Amino acid sequence: MNMLLTIISLFLLQISCVTNNYFSALRSVKPALQNQTQKDKFIKEVEKPIFHDEKEISIDLFDDTQINAEVFRPSSAITPKQIVVIVPGSGNVSRFGEVNNDGLSTYDEPIKQSLLWAQALVDKGLFVVAYDKRTCQKEHNEVCRTTSQKLINDSGIEVLSKDLDSVCQMINTKLSKTDYDITLLSFSQGAQTIALSQCLHKAKKVVLVSPIMKDLESSWVDGLNAASVDNRWEYKKNQLINEAQSTKAFFTSLKKGDFPPSATIRGASVAFWQSWMKAASQTIDLYKKSQNNFLILAANNDPFLNYSVKNIANFTFSAINDVDRNMIKSKELSQDAFNKVYNFIISKPQ
Repeated sequence: MNMLLTIISLFLLQISCVTNNYFSALRSVKPALQNQTQKDKFIKEVEKPIFHDEKEISIDLFDDTQINAEVFRPSSAITPKQIVVIVPGSGNVSRFGEVNNDGLSTYDEPIKQSLLWAQALVDKGLFVVAYDKRTCQKEHNEVCRTTSQKLINDSGIEVLSKDLDSVCQMINTKLSKTDYDITLLSFSQGAQTIALSQCLHKAKKVVLVSPIMKDLESSWVDGLNAASVDNRWEYKKNQLINEAQSTKAFFTSLKKGDFPPSATIRGASVAFWQSWMKAASQTIDLYKKSQNNFLILAANNDPFLNYSVKNIANFTFSAINDVDRNMIKSKELSQDAFNKVYNFIISKPQ
């Protein structure tokens, strides 16, 4: 009997030791497991889209005109706060950037170019402000206001630059006590809007997608002719050649003064065309003087681009494969193009 009790006692003692050792080991492992779990959770949270909301606002412009804008806010922001202002490009676009072609090919339905960029950027923790071009009218696009076109018809593209300055002034007023950086992002004609603005000198960086960076006539005419050579479809070749000839004739007449000063041709006034031509020829020099940091994004072998920008010290040039001139691939924003822009924005200025 005593022998049996002794055996039972020894067995229970062994169980106790094993149990204590197990819980002791578990206590030492548990913090490590918790840390690993937190690490995994953190990684997942960072990788999740962090878009919070978007809000429509009104912006007072320098001439007491008002336009609509959209503010996109992340739920978790990069520090210091990064604000991307999407500057309207060519056409009478709203803040969402509706485009129905890329200058060479027409889409089945319009693509909201600015909206695609805004949603992608805010998902990475950046604030975005996109605004209506003042030429966008409510009768053609219900999201816009109806505004007088007299000033822009009389004074030209400089009015669009002053509109951009009004947007930047609004941001500065709202965030006067906040540490923030501004990046300007635009397309095609927006290169001239930015070049003539004061906001260019307040922004930390500028991103230009398929910008016009040389004489307006040669940009278009040479680009269309080059595109016709590269196109394999005979009907499209002829279409591009005819368009190039028509465009050349238009600029010849414009330079000779064949159009009445009050005329509207190809969607814009004579004064606007003349001011845009002048601004396009000045764009690179104005950018060089600004000492800013620029990213030029273009589709690979874009026939319209001035490739001399590759040699400018403060310019970073990036050619994107398998996209059109709007950085669109299969109706979506190219991930490669977006990555280039995002990494440029968050990198330290050179």
